[in-house]
Amino acid sequence: MWPIVAGFLAAALAGFLSIHYLLRYLRQYSLIPFAYYVWAVALLSLLRGALL
Repeated sequence: MWPIVAGFLAAALAGFLSIHYLLRYLRQYSLIPFAYYVWAVALLSLLRGALL
């Protein structure tokens, strides 16, 4: 039972810290460069799919 509790606590702590730092990052910076990256990867994926 203890491994399950330890895993739950570790996952909860990791999730809390991840959300905390992501929100802090988003207050200071924009996700526009990430959006350009996603569009580029989508376009390349579509082109690759069309060529195969």
